[in-house]
Amino acid sequence: MTYDLIAWPVDRALSTEEAVRAVEALRPSMGFRLRTDKRIARFVQELGKRYPDGRFGARPFELDVHGSHVFVGIGWSMVAEVTATVGDCAWAAGLALWDPQRRVVAMPAPFAELPMAWDGVESHVEAAEGFMRTLGASVERTGASDPVEMIRAANEDLRAAGYRMASPMGFEVTPELEAEVMADPTRMPSGLQVPERKADLLRKVTGGDARDRHLAVAQLSGWDPDPEIAEALRGLLASDDVFMATTAANGLVRQGDRAALDAVLELVRTMSPADGGLASTMLGPVSAALDLAALVGPEAVERVRAQAREWLGPDRTRSGSAEREAREEIERRLAGEVSDWRACIEQGVLPVHKGHRRSADDDARRRIILDLMCHFRLRYQDHGGAVAFTQQYKTELERLQPMAADGLCTLDADGITVNPTGRLLVRNLCMAFDAYLDRSGAPNQGRFSRTV
Repeated sequence: MTYDLIAWPVDRALSTEEAVRAVEALRPSMGFRLRTDKRIARFVQELGKRYPDGRFGARPFELDVHGSHVFVGIGWSMVAEVTATVGDCAWAAGLALWDPQRRVVAMPAPFAELPMAWDGVESHVEAAEGFMRTLGASVERTGASDPVEMIRAANEDLRAAGYRMASPMGFEVTPELEAEVMADPTRMPSGLQVPERKADLLRKVTGGDARDRHLAVAQLSGWDPDPEIAEALRGLLASDDVFMATTAANGLVRQGDRAALDAVLELVRTMSPADGGLASTMLGPVSAALDLAALVGPEAVERVRAQAREWLGPDRTRSGSAEREAREEIERRLAGEVSDWRACIEQGVLPVHKGHRRSADDDARRRIILDLMCHFRLRYQDHGGAVAFTQQYKTELERLQPMAADGLCTLDADGITVNPTGRLLVRNLCMAFDAYLDRSGAPNQGRFSRTV
């Protein structure tokens, strides 16, 4: 959970309404290519000068650089300072800056005389700090022995404090819906699958603005089998919006629509490198096509695998880490045989395909991450002693400093402790020790997805 800013190049002044529409249009589409505006490059370079850490790890923000825009996620302890700095850099580089928390937009020079100010962020920081205090107290009270009970109690305490729990699908998770949502977060709860809501979603999925369309297709994709919804989802496969088309494909899997296999396979082709797309945009449709093919039969699965391999092709570019990860994931999903998978399940063996040899450093970092995630405590003496650990992982410990300042963890002479507030965010803490994350922040470099 961060304080978010979005920066993108503009050639004229925009109103708040125009800025909202522009930001919505920045979502990836099939026409996306790995090209970066020079103004974005200047912005990233200048921000790097203000926070001179070569790998961005110890900086109090997350930076995602895309071809059309930059996302900045700021840790709550540094919101005022970093917002002002990002505002200065964006203003000088020619980027508009959108603050969705305050719903304000700042234009760059020469369309504005001054950069974005940080006035008004205090209330949002106070609300976030209150949220984290409530969450931490709830986790500490219930403990971590039963994760389901911990999440249920945390939701209950947060509601009592005035916070609303929302599903990624865009509806409020009330106590009545909580059990169904936890059982299957990708399914619309039965109580929401009513004719009036269906009619409203079918209207919005083609006639609303970008935000309404995305929420509508997300909810329709979680609907139980319904011929009218399946027909609407099939029509969305031709959308040039990656989110819309991919979500529709996943929804057709839930619908069990075997007849949609050829249309989903065509979506795989249009999003693939063979058609000028990316492995990262191809991944979702490949998964949907394989799932639909499994409903049809083994021959259909082999057809999907053969065509997907052809369209993926060899990696002839210097892809960023996100692209490499997507390509490797596609190859993993295309590798196994359905019969092998069934045989493993019947024999009680995990159907996992392994393809990487771990190094000694991989194993050492694995033990570190396991201690933090499983025990919420890492003792230096279990990892070669305090002197050796702090020397070898000096950069990683620096990356943890902002999170320690936010109260998520404690760094002391004996080791690292994940505080109650940080337990639900422990993946973020462990990312500091992940040697394969690309933290360069350089334009055109792929990134892993954000955890929160």
